[in-house]
Amino acid sequence: MAETKNKDTENIKKESQSEEVAKIDVLDNNQKADSVEGDYNAPEVKDPAVFVELEYKSNNSITDDIKNSYLEFKKATKLPKIIDLVTMILTFAVIITSLVILFTVGANNRVLSIVFLVVTGVVLLASFVVSRIFSKKKTRHTTQYLKEYETILNGSTAKLLKIRNPKLSVAGKIDDQDVIRTHYFATINSIQSRGIVEGIRNDKNIRLGEVAVIVPPTTFADANQMPSKYIDTNGKEVEVTNKVEEPVKEEPPVQTPSLFGNRRKAEPTETYMGLFGKLFSYDLLVDSSESIIIAFKGEYKTTYMPNYLTGFEAIKLDNLNDDIIVYAVDINKSKKFFDKKGIELLNKIVVDGDFTSGFITANSYGIRVGLNLSDRVMQLPLDEKVATSNAFDNYLNATKDMFAFVDYMESKLK
Repeated sequence: MAETKNKDTENIKKESQSEEVAKIDVLDNNQKADSVEGDYNAPEVKDPAVFVELEYKSNNSITDDIKNSYLEFKKATKLPKIIDLVTMILTFAVIITSLVILFTVGANNRVLSIVFLVVTGVVLLASFVVSRIFSKKKTRHTTQYLKEYETILNGSTAKLLKIRNPKLSVAGKIDDQDVIRTHYFATINSIQSRGIVEGIRNDKNIRLGEVAVIVPPTTFADANQMPSKYIDTNGKEVEVTNKVEEPVKEEPPVQTPSLFGNRRKAEPTETYMGLFGKLFSYDLLVDSSESIIIAFKGEYKTTYMPNYLTGFEAIKLDNLNDDIIVYAVDINKSKKFFDKKGIELLNKIVVDGDFTSGFITANSYGIRVGLNLSDRVMQLPLDEKVATSNAFDNYLNATKDMFAFVDYMESKLK
């Protein structure tokens, strides 16, 4: 995720087309309602993550701290960038000068030709050595900046959620079961992650990380599929009142001039991203019959609705915003979470330009909170415009609102 977006997209596309590695079995009479028991073959053996104490003490806003960290990184990498530019220009100039001299004056003077070849070789070798030295320095600065960024982002999150004894592994990988047990994705092709934090919240284990869940290519229409029927809190089927989701009207494809005529830039029609953002795993267990899935719809191209709904039914709740869809195993058992106060807390959770869609799932494996986030939040800020934006505050506000409902659920279980 710290690499360029284009490279990430290319790698993810390849993985989305590879053999599916996570298939969930269909529920049978011997399985509990929220069962996620299925065949899962991890695509690779992952090295044990190295966790260190997450120490973050600051009275500044997260935006100010990230901005200051970026400015320090920019200052530290200024000289390496200048050296890179100078060595590139010098190398180019030496090569051109040598060629000109060799094919003019040196053509009739073998000694002069040899001298210029030696000088050119020495200059190129020196440029290569200098470039390598400063390139390594730039890499070290970038690695340090990534650590500081992860510390600020996750430290602010841990502080917001009052997580005790948080530990961070920048290169750590999430436990695949934390994704599978969301009971949200019918099929998973691969799981990518970094920036994993573990700690204690309300005397329960909590884990979080930056996660990309790659699913089989799915049309935007299917990814936005709304329920075809609902039941009310009394278990009776009610009329479907939600409008059928219409595809976003696309602008005509951009025509790119070329020597071979105008080429049309194809617009994407599918998504392969089930989740691209933060995933929280909170070990607050509910009874299997109390299992719920809450999906928060965003824009057409940033939404992925749940498609592993075996055993669940869509519930129509009075006064709940239309872009929040609730599924339950047994509404009689779980409707305690959706009283007036619960509905008010859910309605406060609003998607925006940085929190683009998400979900809360609760079952006998625990609670999972997923936030699809914008590139501004998910990518290491490498320009001042992103570093000084309010994207990170928007992420924290969405996290706070999601966990306000989680905490309300917890109060109902006591």
